[in-house]
Amino acid sequence: MGAQIATINRATLDAEDFDLTTMVVFTEGYTGEIPLGSKLNQQLALGTLVLKQA
Repeated sequence: MGAQIATINRATLDAEDFDLTTMVVFTEGYTGEIPLGSKLNQQLALGTLVLKQA
């Protein structure tokens, strides 16, 4: 958990006006609420915990 899976050149993508929105897919049928709070619409550093299933 927490392993980096990709590296991007943010400047290149910004110059080409790419949307960097990232989709998250739960393959195990996650049914809990996802309280993003202060993380909503924020750029997060690598390894930042967004949610934790109990």
